[in-house]
Amino acid sequence: MLPQGDRVRLLLGSVEQGHHRGRVITGRGVLRGMCHPARVESQVDLKSTSDDPVLGIGQAGQRFGVAAHVLRHWESMGLLSPERTRDGHRRYHRADLIRIAVILRAKDAGLSLDAIHHMITCDDPGTRQQALQHQRDALAERIARQQAALALLDCALTCSHRDVATCPHFQQMIAQRAGLA
Repeated sequence: MLPQGDRVRLLLGSVEQGHHRGRVITGRGVLRGMCHPARVESQVDLKSTSDDPVLGIGQAGQRFGVAAHVLRHWESMGLLSPERTRDGHRRYHRADLIRIAVILRAKDAGLSLDAIHHMITCDDPGTRQQALQHQRDALAERIARQQAALALLDCALTCSHRDVATCPHFQQMIAQRAGLA
């Protein structure tokens, strides 16, 4: 439970500083002894009054920049379970808002909704860690491929040859990527 007056701080993954999907991204943080290069502060004001903040589905969606149908879908998958009023309206409390922020941050890290569901609902820490390690390894592999693609583009951008395909440095990079070097 967050202390009264605190903002939601999610310390999952690595992103650059700045603004991303309505969230302010700053600094460094620590989550359960693990260091992460970024902290995401949700733009949602979760300051407590004497009562728990209660938002309807439209308000909750608007605060996080997601449509109401997305929240309904997440609920149908078991990712969310907001309270219902007598007339069936959903009411999102502090814990629900934090859960929405966790889901969004995990999606930003590349996790599928099924993987997020497993992460949230898995009772066995060892099983959860194994699944998350698999997701982390896959993300690291995607990042490595993207970095190689970026290096290739940087090489092509700085090449002075009329035809970049004839540039020896560019050819060497392509050969390495294809496993021919």
